[in-house]
Amino acid sequence: MKIALSSVPPEAEMQWRIDEETALQLGLLFRALVPMKNLDKIRMVAGGIEAMSREEAAYWLGMVMHRKKPSRVLAALRMLLTNP
Repeated sequence: MKIALSSVPPEAEMQWRIDEETALQLGLLFRALVPMKNLDKIRMVAGGIEAMSREEAAYWLGMVMHRKKPSRVLAALRMLLTNP
């Protein structure tokens, strides 16, 4: 699914419908990739999240959203997806 932003005026508020699997993956990507700087590792984590099933992505996002210290969960996820 591609969203073209070139024709949207900057002050316009737009909404797009996305399916649940895409929403889960985007949420997990936004949380997992924020502190990362190494492009190779970013690609590996993004590829791993993209390859996850809906259930697995929901599990990880739930772990991240409902923990006092989500940084530990995110660090574990990054480690699992970057170390073969």
